[in-house]
Amino acid sequence: MKLKPFSSSIPSHFLLKELFILLKGGVSITRALEILASQRKEIAESLLEIKKAIEEGEDLRVAFKKSKLFPEFICEMLVAAQTGGSLENIFLKTSEWIEKMEDFKTRISNALIYPAIVISLSVVAIIIVLNFIVPKLQKILASFGEKLPLMSVILIKTAGIFWWFLILGVPLILIFFWFLVKRKGMEALHRKLLRFPLAGKLWNYFELSRWAYTVALLLDAGIVLPRAISIGTSTCKNSYLRKIFIEIVRYVEEGESFSYQLKKYPDIPPILSELTAIGEETGTLSEMLQNISEIFMREIEYLTTRILKWIEPLSILILGSVI
Repeated sequence: MKLKPFSSSIPSHFLLKELFILLKGGVSITRALEILASQRKEIAESLLEIKKAIEEGEDLRVAFKKSKLFPEFICEMLVAAQTGGSLENIFLKTSEWIEKMEDFKTRISNALIYPAIVISLSVVAIIIVLNFIVPKLQKILASFGEKLPLMSVILIKTAGIFWWFLILGVPLILIFFWFLVKRKGMEALHRKLLRFPLAGKLWNYFELSRWAYTVALLLDAGIVLPRAISIGTSTCKNSYLRKIFIEIVRYVEEGESFSYQLKKYPDIPPILSELTAIGEETGTLSEMLQNISEIFMREIEYLTTRILKWIEPLSILILGSVI
């Protein structure tokens, strides 16, 4: 599941928060959808389809799912609303979670803007030097009839290697990765990527944080554990982690311990299985999963801050060295 805005101008959490406000104010779900449709012309047709389906007696989950506007886990949580749960609270919780995730990604993106600009300038500087300066420099020095200085020779040789790298190196690297994926599959590639220093750890924490919070929300909504794990798995972009959770669902359905199954996989951090075990023993699994999600998010922020502290001076050093 990819958390995207419903349109280019409407963040997803806005619409969910607006539904919460309308329902909290005593407006019926059908009337709330009608009001939003009048305000959101881009998605008015889909909102009115949901309204029509509900009026015709369709289950909330089915009606929302058919529209394809909402992530699957939100649609599943609507089952709780039909068994006495609070519909407005479901919209509130999901909107807050999606807003939190989008805010985190925005902060990370903003932090990477400066290093990205510096590195891009380095690449532009290399292209300018190799295209315009090196050829002229070579002609001028050759006209002197003297032996070229060592640094000039290195620069000229580097220019030749650089263009060969662009022409042959980049395509060969892409072909290698394509061959690797075809031979071993995306799962094997994603597994290796999870074991990359720092970057793999960040990806692992982010995937598990999103998964844990989604499962917690579903459990709070009354969804049984195997179904909650299965739906939460759709939030994982890493194929290897998806495979792990799909395997775990099968064992949990057979009555096996959830935390015990998590311990079997070395790429799952021990804290996840330990806190899950406590949650199973004390009947607070949902709360523990939310705590796990929060811990992983804090780890991501800490690691990202450390990485960015090194990236900025290194990117300036690289740019200066190129020039």
